Amino acid sequence: SFNQNTTSNFMETSVTIPVNTKAEVFLPAASSGHDYLIVDGESVEAVRDGNYLKVELGSGVHTVSLPIAAKLTASVETSSPLFVGEEGKLILNAVDANGESVSFDGAQISYSSSDETVATVAEDGTISYLAEGNATLKADVVFPLLTIGGQVIHNVAVTATADITIQ
Repeated sequence: SFNQNTTSNFMETSVTIPVNTKAEVFLPAASSGHDYLIVDGESVEAVRDGNYLKVELGSGVHTVSLPIAAKLTASVETSSPLFVGEEGKLILNAVDANGESVSFDGAQISYSSSDETVATVAEDGTISYLAEGNATLKADVVFPLLTIGGQVIHNVAVTATADITIQ
């Protein structure tokens, strides 16, 4: 049997596996940013299978949770409107599953622009406005570890975007 409960912080399911059998349990992984599940209160590394995380379980009743480890937002700190030749800054904010701010210490951050003829983003988040047009700025962040509900989750990857128009 399979019962599912979804909140803003995690997806949780209860699975009953018949005696003397094993079952593979799949949970959607698209927004989790990591390859860990919490099985019966313990953090377990799962196998990524397409857009799902998979774990094999033996007989019994199990609780399997997929924590949403962090949420990342990106915004542009600059004057509005944006003009060619000016610079701005891509500001990132991250919160964990409890809504607490996450430190970027030790995080790997990379930036990109959908149109580098319009705008580029330097390693420190500085945006150079190069030409009139539209671009989507993207930040990819990998946190080495986060703690969620007492469980340590390693290598949490999150992405955020900000759309800009330069005049």
